[in-house]
Amino acid sequence: MEDNNHEMVNMVTQKIGTVINPLIRDTNNSYQTLSTQMERIANFFCAPPTQNVRPVEIPAEGQVNQMPGHVAQQQQLVQPQAQEEPERAPILVNRHQDAD
Repeated sequence: MEDNNHEMVNMVTQKIGTVINPLIRDTNNSYQTLSTQMERIANFFCAPPTQNVRPVEIPAEGQVNQMPGHVAQQQQLVQPQAQEEPERAPILVNRHQDAD
């Protein structure tokens, strides 16, 4: 009796996999297509590129370093400078023209 239950569970699991796996694959492909289209739209409207900047930690003035007897020197905070892109005028295209 237990073997029959085990075989039925395996069969149901296999059948569910044959239905669910293609759906997951199609969903992933759809999201990839959507991501590509959103990127094209952002590029069309000249969206600025995203920049990942890590904050710089500066020890407090007079804070003792890890080496005994050594006092940390004051450091200058270096701000990353955003690169300015030249302003581009939008280009209008007709309805059936390729925007690229």
